[in-house]
Amino acid sequence: MTNSKHRYAGKVEAINSAGKGLRAEFVWFGDRFGHRIFGVYGTTTVHLRSSAESDQGELWPVSPPVQEFNDPYISSDINSGAVGLAVGAAGSSYWSMGIDVANEEEPALTFDVACRAKQKPEWLGSTYDLAEATGVSCGMLKVDIESAVGNYRVQAMAPQGSLELIDCLLHATDDRITLSCTTPDDLTPPITMRWQYRIGMRE
Repeated sequence: MTNSKHRYAGKVEAINSAGKGLRAEFVWFGDRFGHRIFGVYGTTTVHLRSSAESDQGELWPVSPPVQEFNDPYISSDINSGAVGLAVGAAGSSYWSMGIDVANEEEPALTFDVACRAKQKPEWLGSTYDLAEATGVSCGMLKVDIESAVGNYRVQAMAPQGSLELIDCLLHATDDRITLSCTTPDDLTPPITMRWQYRIGMRE
């Protein structure tokens, strides 16, 4: 792996024709990239949330450990737009993260995360610390966020079309959003497990 000072720190945006949308920015923190998600309204941005990151050496981190982030301007199979791709490792397990962009009137970023594990995970999921949100409400599969530039929804996506996809639940407090995955009881490692969630604008 390259030296951290030469690593590419990039961003992925979903912005509609009115200049409204979302931006995910990847920033280097010690031994990995974290990402921050911003609401965008023209030239105004609001920091909605940041990925929570575990200490170095944690085998099952609270968010996928990302050490490499690739150029986001590659083709997307879902929306024929930009998609970011990040990869990383912790212990004997490997993670990948794709961020797909939808730029329609209700722009959204869809996160597709996978973990290749050689042993049964103690915990899998994605965790965010809330930043400048003015209000948060939670259901089992969605979290609604209010901000100064608009309202947004984080939604866990139900498994469809892939044996690797697993169920996830969302939980929110005043300062944190946690998406926790359910690992199968009959898990036989090594195995790849995927989870998906989407953050988009809402009325």
